[in-house]
Amino acid sequence: HHPALLLFDQALPLIDGLELCRTIRQEDVDTAIFMLNDHPDELGNLLAFAAGADECLSLPFHPRELLARIKAVLRRTERQAASSHRLLRCGSLELDPEQ
Repeated sequence: HHPALLLFDQALPLIDGLELCRTIRQEDVDTAIFMLNDHPDELGNLLAFAAGADECLSLPFHPRELLARIKAVLRRTERQAASSHRLLRCGSLELDPEQ
């Protein structure tokens, strides 16, 4: 079992957030990654997306916007997960690609 979403800042005390994002993305393509950054322009967001983030938000932000974006990311990942696990049917034969 793994988390549906990871939320962290690019500026972490012990590791670079972008490097952490790249490492997670190499090991886990399914978990949504949401990064926060304090770049005053779009550079922080562009770097986060390039590292593999699914969503990012620059500081300062309103907590309601953060919550709305988290909900949107979770909706997208839930839809993708549901569509990726489909039974293949041919007449009375069912094949589960996950099994």
